[in-house]
Amino acid sequence: MADDMTSNVASRIKIIAPQITGLDDSSMQQFAADALADAAVDGFTDDLLERAAGYLAAHYAFIAFNQNQNVKKEAAAVLSREYFDSQGSDAYLAEYERLLASLQAENGGASLARFM
Repeated sequence: MADDMTSNVASRIKIIAPQITGLDDSSMQQFAADALADAAVDGFTDDLLERAAGYLAAHYAFIAFNQNQNVKKEAAAVLSREYFDSQGSDAYLAEYERLLASLQAENGGASLARFM
């Protein structure tokens, strides 16, 4: 059953973040397994566990895949690049944090979140 959940979460990465390409299936499976473990520790269960782990796994994959999505300004004549300060966050982590805040509100705030 754990293998099914890991495969489901790995599949969610491709749905949630289709722009993430070039990562092998083994990497996607590892991101999924790590995200499932972290989301379970954070208190997610059942269907919500897979959903939350999907966003967290997409965040992990995005970190590995990142092709400088935070470029704010780029010049070609004299190579220059300026980046936005994303402070380690992205849309996938933001959705995971939203789900976690909802879970914590339902549980009276009792949960511990750890992020990579």
